[in-house]
Parts: sequence; C-alpha cells; structure tokens
Amino acid sequence: MDPSASARHLDAFERRLETLRKARIVETFRDGSSLIRDDFLDKVDQHFAKLSKHAPTIIRKLEHRDFEKQISARGETWLDHQLAGTATEQLGVAGLGADVRAAMDQRMDVHRSRGLLAQADANPLTSAQLKTLQQEGMDLAAQSFAKDTGRRYKPLEPG
Repeated sequence: MDPSASARHLDAFERRLETLRKARIVETFRDGSSLIRDDFLDKVDQHFAKLSKHAPTIIRKLEHRDFEKQISARGETWLDHQLAGTATEQLGVAGLGADVRAAMDQRMDVHRSRGLLAQADANPLTSAQLKTLQQEGMDLAAQSFAKDTGRRYKPLEPG
C-alpha cells in the first residue's frame, strides 16, 4: 500500500476491489486480506468486456500516475498531451472534466516555475515543449535503469 495515498484514493480503490469481489475475481479472507491470482488482469479484462456489452463504456488506462502526481511529475504526462492538444479524449466541463482542467492549469504553473514556459505562454503546449518533456522522461527512466542495474548512463550524442 502506498503510504502517501489519499483517503479519497483509498475509498475509490476499496469500491473497485468490492466490485471485483462480487464478480469473484478477487477472493477476500476473514482477516481482510485478499488473494489476487496470476490470471487477475485477464479476468478483469473479461469482466469489463462482458459489462460493456450491456452498458458500453470505454475504459482505458491513460496514465500510471494519479492527477496529483502528474501535476508535479518530471517528464511527459497524460496532462501534457491534453495541454498540447494531442490527446484524443474529450473532457466534460463538470465533474472529472473540471478536475482535469484544474490539474492542467496547475501543470502549466509547474512548467512555468521550471522554466519550460515563459510567464506569458498560454495553453497549449507546443510540440517542441512536449518533445522536451518526453526527452526529460526518457532521461529519468534511463538514469533509474542505470541505478537499478548498477550500470553507467551515458546520453546518446550526435555523431
């Protein structure tokens, strides 16, 4: 369990887990622990495919980080694609759409504070700025991989 997870996040997780319990995808024991089997992801995919036939809803994982972490994250995020206009998802004006728009505004402030954008720059992000964020993400991933493997990271240079 992530100790920094908010109560709201934990509540949403518990609701999802309860749905999976009812579908007999997750087994829960008396002590509150749960058993998640090796075929968990396949069973979840099958479950939601079956549900979508009755009430079609497209569910895709667009980002591995929640909004709070995307706002201050280094590198490229799903929010950046929304800001650059390259995302294909349409946002509503209320509810989750409003939350995403607020997160996008905060993300732009973070970009300004890091010097990626001038104070006068407005949305959307340019393709060059998005490419800078993508490179930053690749550099961070390479450095993390180097640290995990004990190997040295040397960025590729022209020539």
